[in-house]
Amino acid sequence: MIIKYTYPDKTTGPAHAYEHRGSILPASILIHRDGETDEAWITRLAGTGITDVRRVHPYDGDINQYDAGDPVETMTDSGVIEVRYPNPVAKTTLYNTATREVMYVSEGQTVPAGYTTDVPPDDYPLWDAEVEAWTEDVDTAKADKLAEINLALTAIDTAIVRPLRAILAADAAGDTRGPDDEARLTALEAQATTLRATRAEVEAMTALADILAVTVD
Repeated sequence: MIIKYTYPDKTTGPAHAYEHRGSILPASILIHRDGETDEAWITRLAGTGITDVRRVHPYDGDINQYDAGDPVETMTDSGVIEVRYPNPVAKTTLYNTATREVMYVSEGQTVPAGYTTDVPPDDYPLWDAEVEAWTEDVDTAKADKLAEINLALTAIDTAIVRPLRAILAADAAGDTRGPDDEARLTALEAQATTLRATRAEVEAMTALADILAVTVD
C-alpha cells in the first residue's frame, strides 16, 4: 500500500518535505502516528496544508494477463481516500508463430512481428507465412508415427532372437521343438506383419487425424 498526499501546491505524491506558509516542513510530520486515529491524522495534516490523503492499494492481480485498469477512489468516513483497482483489463494473448510461446500485450498495442492472435491447434501446429494462418504439420506427425512403428519393429526383431535360436537348436539336435518357443515366435511374427502393414498405411496418409489415431501396440 502506498500513501499519497495532496500538498499545498496541489501536487500529489508520496511523503516529502514541502513548503507551507513560508516554512519548510519535514516529511516526518506526515507519518501516521502510533495510536492516532485516521480522523485525528487527517485533521492534523489539514493544519499543515495537506488537503487529501490517499491510500493506494496496488493492483494485485496477474500483471502478465491483465492491466490494472482505471482506479476507483472511495472516500471513507475518516476522510482518507481509498484507491483500488477493481476493474482489470484483460491483455491480448499472442502466440509466437515459430515456438507457440505465449505473450500478453496491453489493449491497443501493436502485434509484434512473429506473433499472431490466432490460437494454434493442439497437435502439430505449423505456421503458414504465405496465408498467415496455422496449419497442421502432417509431415512431422507422420515422421514421428513411423519412428514409433520402426522402434516397435526393432524391439520385435530383438525379441525374436531367443525363440528362433531355441527352435534352430532343437532342429539341429533332432529334438522336438518347444511349444512355447513356437508360439512365441508365431506371435512375434504376426505382430511384425501387422506393424509393417500399419507402416505402409501411415506412409500413405495425408490427414493428421488419421495419423494420430494410429496406435502402436
